[in-house]
Amino acid sequence: YFNDLLKTYITTLTELGQVVKANDFIVKYSESIQGKGADYLIYCEINCYYYWFIDDYESSIKWGERILELKKNENGKNIINSLALAWRDSKNPKNIKKALDYFLEDERIEDVIHPDIIKGELNGPFYGNIGRCLFFNKQYDEALLTYKKSFKLLNKEKVSNTDINKGYAFLWIGET
Repeated sequence: YFNDLLKTYITTLTELGQVVKANDFIVKYSESIQGKGADYLIYCEINCYYYWFIDDYESSIKWGERILELKKNENGKNIINSLALAWRDSKNPKNIKKALDYFLEDERIEDVIHPDIIKGELNGPFYGNIGRCLFFNKQYDEALLTYKKSFKLLNKEKVSNTDINKGYAFLWIGET
């Protein structure tokens, strides 16, 4: 459970704005890693999230794509959520496309942006992340529609990241 606990701790420090302290723990963790096994992949994942959260998308993408490279011989489902977030927020059209493909989770974009369809089995972040991709693609009406769906679902959710996701929903609705 050590790696899960460490990831949670560093993520929490980062989200609370304790980025120097979080980085200190990342550095300490890196000193304990030998080789490029499971611990190294977790180290890459932690860095990917950390750099995404502090708006250093280039570094975040570098760390996330390192995971893809190391796991290239596996089934192709190796994209981590943090990498998709960095692709999205980089505002690079090619990266936004990759992020949108990831966030759609095999759903059709036409169904996601349809005003009368909201799938309860999907969650608030599903619609919010897609909306953010649409926003960066200058599809503001579609983005706003998905943000509203996201917020409706977030009001029903009770998971650890619900409050931070509601914050993003308020921010993004306001921006749009």
